[in-house]
Amino acid sequence: HFGVIGPQREEFPTGYSIISPLAQTLRSSSKTSSNKPVAHVVANLSAQGQLRWLNTYANTLLANSVKLEDNQLVVPTDGLYLIYS
Repeated sequence: HFGVIGPQREEFPTGYSIISPLAQTLRSSSKTSSNKPVAHVVANLSAQGQLRWLNTYANTLLANSVKLEDNQLVVPTDGLYLIYS
């Protein structure tokens, strides 16, 4: 007999979200009327010996013309940007 380990979707309490609070905040703030560039990318843990960024996970976000090209964030407008790592 094979089964799935861990709680199943129907076992979560009503109103409980599977998406992390950070991902929820990112998604809700990206839906506002602001046109400010925003990005949240994560490190590729399987890239050995180098730091590679990914934007393909559920908690990542590129919005308002920000792109990830050749492992670099490309922001289309001049301005002051805060970078956290």
